[in-house]
Amino acid sequence: MHIIVAGPTAVGKTTTARGLSARLGLSAYLEEAERNPFLARFPTDPAKWAFRSQLWFLLHAMEWHARCTMGGGVQDHSYYEAYLVFSCVQREFGYLTSEDHELIKQAAAVAGLILPNPDLVIQLVAPQNVLIERMSTRGRRHERALPKSYFAALDRRQHALFDGWTRSPLVTVDTTEIDLRTPTGIDALVERLPAVAPPIARLDRHL
Repeated sequence: MHIIVAGPTAVGKTTTARGLSARLGLSAYLEEAERNPFLARFPTDPAKWAFRSQLWFLLHAMEWHARCTMGGGVQDHSYYEAYLVFSCVQREFGYLTSEDHELIKQAAAVAGLILPNPDLVIQLVAPQNVLIERMSTRGRRHERALPKSYFAALDRRQHALFDGWTRSPLVTVDTTEIDLRTPTGIDALVERLPAVAPPIARLDRHL
C-alpha cells in the first residue's frame, strides 16, 4: 500500500505521514529537507542554487516512491509536486532557466515511465494566511527568506495539480478542520479512507 501525503509548505505533511504510518503499520518515508546540501543557499541566490536544490528534491522523492512501491509506505511529498508545483513556480519566478526546467521535466518524465501510480493521495489544504503563520512560528531560515508571493504561487499550483488529479484515488483534508497532530485526528482521517471511490486495493488489511 503506497500512500502519498501532499500539500503546500507548512500544511502538516510530515506530521500526518508519521501519524498514518503508526496507525496503519506502514513505513514512513519523510521528506528530509535538512539533507539537501543546496537548500540553505537557495534563498540567498535562487538563480544560482534553485536547479541543484530542486533536482535533489526530485530525485529524493523518486527514490522514496520506488521504495514505497516495493514495500509499501506513507510518503511525505512526491515527485509530481517536485516537478509540477515547485519547479514550475521556480521557473515562473525566474529562479530556474528554461534549460534547467526542461532537464527537471525530462527526469520527471522518466519517473512517470518506470514508477507506478500510488494507491492513494491525501491532499492537505489550509488557508494561505494559516500557512504563512505556521511558517513564521516554526522558524525555518529558508522559508523566512523567500517572499510570501512565492508560497502563494506554490499553493495555487498545488490546487491546480490535484483539481485535475486522475492517477489514483484522492482524499482532500482541510487541516484547520481536523487536527492531524492528534491520534483522534488521524483516526478521523483513516475512517474516511474506505469511502474513497474506486475502492482502494490492499487497504482493508491495514484497517
